Amino acid sequence: MITVQANDPQGLTDIESVYFEAFLPNDSAATNNPFDMYDNGLPYNPTGNPNEAGDLVASDGIYSLTIALFSDD
Repeated sequence: MITVQANDPQGLTDIESVYFEAFLPNDSAATNNPFDMYDNGLPYNPTGNPNEAGDLVASDGIYSLTIALFSDD
């Protein structure tokens, strides 16, 4: 899980979005960039809605994203 604490001088409600961008070793952007991060308190659900990203507490300013990595090997 990736987490980041975001803040804004006008308060948390002023934050429109928080996202994560991934890059491959050759510096090209990963597929599906950017990945939205969430502060909604919803647990991670690998088969559900993408906004169920594993955030622990809603509206605390800590945005979360769980990314499952799979190998073709």
